[in-house]
Amino acid sequence: MNSKRYVLYVRASGDPKKREQTEREQLSLLKEFAELQKIEVIASLVDYGYAKSKNRPAFTSVLHLLRKGEASGILCVDIDRLCRDIDTASMLVRLIYQSGIEILTPDFIFKKGVNETQRIVGFGLLCEYYNELNQKLTIAKKLRRTIN
Repeated sequence: MNSKRYVLYVRASGDPKKREQTEREQLSLLKEFAELQKIEVIASLVDYGYAKSKNRPAFTSVLHLLRKGEASGILCVDIDRLCRDIDTASMLVRLIYQSGIEILTPDFIFKKGVNETQRIVGFGLLCEYYNELNQKLTIAKKLRRTIN
């Protein structure tokens, strides 16, 4: 078994109709991945509909476990489940560099000394994408108000 201990993190839809399905799909995929990779999962934590919020109770618990040294990494389906803003992205990059944590997805590993340029560019592109998306949504809302 892998000697590292991971926290399985899921951010599921805030829409009550989609919530159960997205949570179940992510949990199933991650548990299967952990089993195949022989990853020890010490906790499975779920946030619901907090995509734009910095107040995410389960994510806060994940960070607490990492900072206390009780977990050595995060297992999630995609990096966008963890962050969509530059502040959270830079905090995660700092944790990777300073504390040596790892972030695993079924498709990628984010850890110190591996794919560093890709990781930083990926976090940056992710944040830029969501900033642009938020700007477009804001413009669309203003246009709708103007039209109505």
